[in-house]
Amino acid sequence: MGHAVIVLDPCSVSIVTGAVVTVTALTYVVGSVVRRDGGGARLWALAYLLVLVAAVARSVDVVAAEPASHVEWAAGLGNAATVGAAGCFLLGCRAFNGAAVEGPAFMVGAVALLTGAATVADEAVDSQHFGSIWLFLALGGMFVGVVVHAFRGRMRTTRTSWAFAAAAAVQAAFSLACGTLILAGWGTSDPVLAWFGSTAYALVAVTAGLVMMICTFILREELSDGARVATMSEDDEVLTPAAFRAHLENVLRRATERMEVVAVIAVRVEDSPAIGIAFGSEVVHEITRSLRDSVRRFAAPLALVGDGDVPTSMFVATQSASPADARRQAGLIYRGVVQAFVGEGGVIVPGMGVGVALSQTVGYDATVLCAAALAASAEAVASEESSVVFAPAQGFAPDSTLRESA
Repeated sequence: MGHAVIVLDPCSVSIVTGAVVTVTALTYVVGSVVRRDGGGARLWALAYLLVLVAAVARSVDVVAAEPASHVEWAAGLGNAATVGAAGCFLLGCRAFNGAAVEGPAFMVGAVALLTGAATVADEAVDSQHFGSIWLFLALGGMFVGVVVHAFRGRMRTTRTSWAFAAAAAVQAAFSLACGTLILAGWGTSDPVLAWFGSTAYALVAVTAGLVMMICTFILREELSDGARVATMSEDDEVLTPAAFRAHLENVLRRATERMEVVAVIAVRVEDSPAIGIAFGSEVVHEITRSLRDSVRRFAAPLALVGDGDVPTSMFVATQSASPADARRQAGLIYRGVVQAFVGEGGVIVPGMGVGVALSQTVGYDATVLCAAALAASAEAVASEESSVVFAPAQGFAPDSTLRESA
């Protein structure tokens, strides 16, 4: 009895890859248009548009009946769009982290155009594979940048970025290996073609690309500023992250001279990305609005209240007479927020935790205090015993006496 043999020829692989990429890209782009995304999410939508252009151009290049020289423009356009898409993923990461985008955008555009030009001119330079070298080395560099920025700033606060970075790292390693082999003159050998040829490239692009696609949908919900912008009040009662940090630094500077205790309380809602995916962004907007209103209402009258660096998180900075006083204030905020979620009649009550960092144990550095409070709030979300968790002193384990079950 014979066995069926599946042959992955370049034409079939290209068509299948194009179909998968087209559905993925259209889904993200349509979702971004409906949501009216901005910032990093909009740059990722542009990346998917370029992925669509690359898929169409590569399909034309593979299935065209004319000699390859007649469709060099398709190969050049496909390579340029591919590099541009990887560059837009990098730019989106920078935008989410609050880094500059304008300058790197010119660099991405220049590299993409040079890759396309090198591909078109490939036949005119004695078949030295200039186009392929440019393509793989440029892709490797872009994806390395994605990996680096996935572990920086706001992106490093979510575990989804780890999977996103891992998929980007696979594509970076594969691209750099291909570029290195071509530079070494081994690009036409049979073993290299078997492991790094067009079929292997398509398989890596589809598998790693699908992981990145899933991560972009989740990260768009986790990192997008849409909910925060839509619900931000016009007054100054709730400060922006930068303004809160600046005011906190001034307070800590004055408190240091008098050795006053300052407590930074972080309130964090953990389930908002999953809720956004399951129930839509409007529900996340409502959760964010309720969180901001209730935290401002139940915080001390003279406390500083600001948005956190992580979406659906907030900071409160207040003077505290003792750890017990800080515990009381944090517990009041926790109960007030939960009461607001339940009292509005919604069936969705997200997981929430409150973390507290005291200047007498953590120090009088605003950045360290906020980071410690946010880390403690994450521990509170995961804890089944405590809804309020105190950040430990520098270099010491958490003190179980500084916890409260609400």
